[in-house]
Amino acid sequence: MHRWLRLPCSSCGTGMIFSSRHAGRWRRCSGCQAPVHVPPLGKPVASAAPPTTRRGNSCWRIWAFGAVAAIVLAPGTWWLLHERERARREDRANQVVADQVAEARVQISRQRWDEAAALLQTALTTDKATNLDEARALLAHVRGEQAAIFFRSAESALANRRPTQAASLLRRYLADPHATERDRAVPLLQQLDLVTTDGEALAILHRLSYAALADFARNGTLAELESVTHPDVRAIHLERLRSCLEREIRRREEEHARRVQSIRATPAFGELQDFVALTRRRLAAQGGGEINYRLLARLFRELNVNGADEQRRLLGKLNRRPLDFGEAEKIARMRASLKERFRTYPEFDKTDREIFAWIVDQETNRLLQDLQGLPSGTPEPS
Repeated sequence: MHRWLRLPCSSCGTGMIFSSRHAGRWRRCSGCQAPVHVPPLGKPVASAAPPTTRRGNSCWRIWAFGAVAAIVLAPGTWWLLHERERARREDRANQVVADQVAEARVQISRQRWDEAAALLQTALTTDKATNLDEARALLAHVRGEQAAIFFRSAESALANRRPTQAASLLRRYLADPHATERDRAVPLLQQLDLVTTDGEALAILHRLSYAALADFARNGTLAELESVTHPDVRAIHLERLRSCLEREIRRREEEHARRVQSIRATPAFGELQDFVALTRRRLAAQGGGEINYRLLARLFRELNVNGADEQRRLLGKLNRRPLDFGEAEKIARMRASLKERFRTYPEFDKTDREIFAWIVDQETNRLLQDLQGLPSGTPEPS
């Protein structure tokens, strides 16, 4: 049968009851968990502390538990506080961005692109801000409008006939990474660069044939400008080309005179002159001869024949003679022979050969007209 022992805790004074089977053993206080020595039966002696324990052990355990809890909970608490503060900062920064975007829209409505761009750039550099998509899209729009100013200014300069300024503005526009109308600006600049100086205009006119130059002088049309589709650019080029037309015509006349002078020194030209003179003398000896147009004009005045068509009609009726086919054949053979001979001269080029051919045609056509008694004169080919 067990006996029961009642002992107080030496640490907290809590009364405890132990069974006799715990005699001589160490137990723990039910209140503070401090170690308590149960004395053997029949030998009530004072309790002795265990060699490895000391008073206040329970306080140390409480402190250790609190420290562990603080270590475990402190990072989480810090993170929560940090996230809350970060969210507050983001909200404040995003509000600043929203205010600047709203002000930028006001400036855009007034077409103050530089002020709007400055506001949006400031908004995009706001620290902690996360809602920046609207500011980025709006800044791209503003940059495009700023670039478009150069393009519109270039078109205005073209309308006012300022090609140099227009070309400079177009180059600035194309250098801007935000330019959106490159498909219009690139061909426009290419067309504008076609004729930018008098030297380039003269070079274009110099390449034209005589026929094309004469057509341009009469009608103002030029095949080289067919690729120029912009009306203002086309007008600028035509104006510059017309201003250089007189110089080109004068240059060609001077060149033509030099070429004719060289041609007249050739044996072929001398043979042409001899052939024409001999043929005219032969015609005169046959009873024909050249018509005295001065006397004929006086006759027309006395007869009151003033119309050019009527004068030609009467002249044809009064003076027309049957064509001498033998003489005509001689003239045709001489025409072909002289042209072929002139082609053998290596010092003359294609233009010289064309001029010589025109001279031969002019002289031989006059001979053919004299054979029939018709007014002579062949217009110079353009």
